Amino acid sequence: AEEALSQTADAEEPFIKGIELEGTEATEALAACKSVWRVIETKVSAAKSFLKAKLGELKRLSAESQEAARGELADLATRVEIASQKLNEFKKDTSERETAIVLREVIAKVTTAE
Repeated sequence: AEEALSQTADAEEPFIKGIELEGTEATEALAACKSVWRVIETKVSAAKSFLKAKLGELKRLSAESQEAARGELADLATRVEIASQKLNEFKKDTSERETAIVLREVIAKVTTAE
């Protein structure tokens, strides 16, 4: 999931340049962002499921091993939570960009119609 998060920078690059995207360019940039977020979302979900399964398996270990494994799993859970938070921020930013693009298009069409 953490590796997939690095793809957000590439997907966001057209928006970060500070140029207002329109038409096909905007559609393609938004599609790239949404594609990246789906990949990250899948990986974060898989990581959460993996951790949950491993926590369930701890009962089979000795008390000492359980403690060590629980600590490692807690560290991994923290990393997954951070990735999840970054994903949510990326999704929010992408949705705001999409809203802004649609709003600009509507305003342009209304202006043309007047």
